[in-house]
Amino acid sequence: DRAHVVFPWHVTEDRILDGIVSGGEAIGTTGRGIGPCYRDKVGRSLAIRLGDLYRPDFRQRVAHVVAAKNRLLGAGAGDAGAAPLDAAAIHDAYLAHAERLRPHVVDTTSFLLDAAESGKRILFEGAQGSLLDIDHGTFPYVTSSNSSGVGVASGSGVPGRWVERVIGVIKAYSTRVGGGPLPIPGGGGQKGAPQQQAGHQHDAAGGAVQAHGFRLWGCSRRAGWPARRRSGRRRGRPPAAVAPGPRGCRRGCPGAAG
Repeated sequence: DRAHVVFPWHVTEDRILDGIVSGGEAIGTTGRGIGPCYRDKVGRSLAIRLGDLYRPDFRQRVAHVVAAKNRLLGAGAGDAGAAPLDAAAIHDAYLAHAERLRPHVVDTTSFLLDAAESGKRILFEGAQGSLLDIDHGTFPYVTSSNSSGVGVASGSGVPGRWVERVIGVIKAYSTRVGGGPLPIPGGGGQKGAPQQQAGHQHDAAGGAVQAHGFRLWGCSRRAGWPARRRSGRRRGRPPAAVAPGPRGCRRGCPGAAG
């Protein structure tokens, strides 16, 4: 019930901010409003959590946020002129979503702690990658959350003492979308194109391969060592599982597995 909810205004904010780059390179957002939702979470005053959808004042809460967002988006859109948000329509749509989700909404922290204290086994699966961690990654070219192993406790509310084993998963070759540092053995250009095609590496925003965004560092084992070492230290140097690379990466890529 503490999960923060993405609303239409977050998607609009994402679209408006998409043209703003950092250091000449795009961050690589999916455009689904996730970053702006996290921004509101930290800002607190305009954030809405899943549990709020079941409160009697949910309609008033949406109206308050929409009034503020219409002012902010109207000023930030410039000539684009973002269409005004309809508070009543948004409230009704999300109220329907809330009813559908109602059987699954619980105090997740208590749920997990009860399971841990009763001796049940829990598997926490991290999304994205260690170097995309908001605090410990290649900032600002990162995601909006703690996606490395250090985020387990803060994200779940389960203290670290319950975590008995951590397994790091690494690819035989590495890619990234958007801008930011990513060493490429032998230079840039289209060197990574064959691996992109063979590995079906697609941009999460639209499904198309972004040749300018995906850049390989795993065509040489040594090229990936610094990132692996840095990520491993934050995980406490746990065992690592290597995910195989595509067949097309075998030739000329000693760091890849078929």
